[in-house]
Amino acid sequence: RIPHTISLSSDGTIEFISLLRRRTIRALEIQSVKPEWQSQGFLTVRTINGKIRLFAQFDGFHEFLVKLKALNPTVELRGC
Repeated sequence: RIPHTISLSSDGTIEFISLLRRRTIRALEIQSVKPEWQSQGFLTVRTINGKIRLFAQFDGFHEFLVKLKALNPTVELRGC
């Protein structure tokens, strides 16, 4: 269930891809990206409809965060 790939389209659609499923949301639906307090090495992406758990290490993750912040200036980024 934990995504291994994140793709971001120019229209603001984000796709989280895991072995079992794909979850597609809009950048404006993301409220925050923060480290999990109980598990080192994981991040929680909180959305308006729930949360997505991620490994803290992705190729190009910082570039993704910069683009996410540009598309959704209200998103809270902490410890990423």
